[in-house]
Amino acid sequence: MGRAPRHWDSNHYYFVTNRVHNGRFLFRPDTKFNRLALGCLAYYAKRYGIKIICFVFMSNHFHLVLQDPRCQMSNFMRDFQRTLSQRVKELRQCTEVVFSTRFRASPLLDEAALREKIAYTLTNPIKDRLVTHIEDWPGVNSWLHHTSEKPLMGNFYKKSILRQIKRQNPDISDEKALQKATHSYPITFDVPSCFSGDTSEERRESLVQFVEEYRRSLRKSSSSKTVTGRRKILRRSWNYVPKTLEPTSCPPCHCSCSKLRLQYLDRRKAITDQYRKSISKLRDGQSGVEFPVGTIPPGWNRCYAREDAGVDPPTSTSSG
Repeated sequence: MGRAPRHWDSNHYYFVTNRVHNGRFLFRPDTKFNRLALGCLAYYAKRYGIKIICFVFMSNHFHLVLQDPRCQMSNFMRDFQRTLSQRVKELRQCTEVVFSTRFRASPLLDEAALREKIAYTLTNPIKDRLVTHIEDWPGVNSWLHHTSEKPLMGNFYKKSILRQIKRQNPDISDEKALQKATHSYPITFDVPSCFSGDTSEERRESLVQFVEEYRRSLRKSSSSKTVTGRRKILRRSWNYVPKTLEPTSCPPCHCSCSKLRLQYLDRRKAITDQYRKSISKLRDGQSGVEFPVGTIPPGWNRCYAREDAGVDPPTSTSSG
């Protein structure tokens, strides 16, 4: 049986992650990679209306906590990962596969799970014993915004615009053409209501305090172990492959309540069963086949909504 269909809920927060093929350090946090990673994230989050809660890019993987009000997660991650992969291969001058598996996205069903994954994401370099403080991590992460509310801007260019500029100005240098084609995009952050406070500023301060307490507990549990350190991290080759990789699990959801988890699993099973029945009807030539809201029917490039009831999908095929 094929894998379960993707299903997106605009009311859920999601923990999203993916790892570089074989764990290779293609995301080594040097200045050039940091710039392109932030640019890709900022541009596609704005394009698809994604609300970023927090994020971190490690040397061979990334973590995002986000909300998807427009149910555009599949399109967002498709374009974000594809462009990031292309530009990383150009940067490293390699032809290696960047992502060999599809991204994983698990909904955070209650406030405890949301708070825990925010802290987990922001303290990931500490958990892996790379640095002592979050500020010491040389890679791209959202901690600076949370602590100072300083806007994070990503610089991004479209190759089509770059080619157009070069056609119109044959004598222009590559550097100037790139500069003209590049635009800045702010990352829009959202502070969840699970953090106490009547204003966004108070909730932001509550978030920072919670993450700091989480960080101290991590350091206390591993106080006898040394950290890699910023210099050694930056000296390591992007072509480095870890000798061992910890297996990564992909739970269907994250929550602190077993009853809530079971309810979600039952709902997911019902959605999957309904989706496969709809696929069967479609293959039998029926028209006006309805799909579960939040799934992506074959041939569609967006999630199925209630107002789509009775609408036939395009003839081309696609996957969510």
